Amino acid sequence: MLEEQTFDTGTVSINYIKGPPTGPPLILLHGGAGSWRSFQDVIPRLVPNWQIYAPDFRGHGRSGRTPGDYRWNGFVQDIIAFLDHHFSEPVTLWGASFGGAIAVGVAAGAPETVRALVLEDPWLDLKVSDDDTRQFMRYRRNLVTSIRSLDEMIAALEDELVALPDHEQPVRRGEVEDEAEIRMEAEALLQLDPRVYTFGWDGRLGDSFNMDQILKRVTCPTLLLQADPALGGLVGDELADRAMMHLSQGSLVRITKAQHAILRSQPEAAMRAINQFLSSL
Repeated sequence: MLEEQTFDTGTVSINYIKGPPTGPPLILLHGGAGSWRSFQDVIPRLVPNWQIYAPDFRGHGRSGRTPGDYRWNGFVQDIIAFLDHHFSEPVTLWGASFGGAIAVGVAAGAPETVRALVLEDPWLDLKVSDDDTRQFMRYRRNLVTSIRSLDEMIAALEDELVALPDHEQPVRRGEVEDEAEIRMEAEALLQLDPRVYTFGWDGRLGDSFNMDQILKRVTCPTLLLQADPALGGLVGDELADRAMMHLSQGSLVRITKAQHAILRSQPEAAMRAINQFLSSL
């Protein structure tokens, strides 16, 4: 059903999957440190109505490495080149987390290529200003550089702590999360260039990213799905309101009790909102 192919942007080779031509194109952009497989559970629900394309970003999955350049604009230019090569009409982009920041960059920089945006708890400020985020990135980089065994990576992820609804204290991931989800994340980390994290914690990842200015240039219909900030959601209420102020055709849906990975934690509520939005295009 899905074909795995490669595309050379002129700078880097991008690995991507392509679904059967069952409808208009829908391009899925994964989060940081992930791969196209982050969407593997939802793809079967989309294939009947959409032709799915899902690339691995530079430095991720099976795509090529660009050791000296893991900046936001480089990721954006890769996707613009991908769209220019593959499509003659505007397409719909669905970006999760860091993929959402890339999606808005594409829509702002090449508006003729984008029909609509779905932003799943996007990383809209690209700031790594707090010590907890820096510490997490250093910790994850150390995992990627020191662990080569899938079993060891799975064990490390199972020991991580997460916040959950109705729990006063963080809970060990291995006790509450699906084993297949943790395994998929472990596989993605083993494929990741650790220098992606280096660009994150030292601030270079967000070079040239100004959220307010970029969102003002996004003119297509845009659905913003907001997770619960208390459960790790990246988009707080103030940030969501700012985004809605700048987006000319923005719609905001807050998903109750959703963690950052909205589709993983609240799949039915998220898909209802997304299907309603996509059907309105």
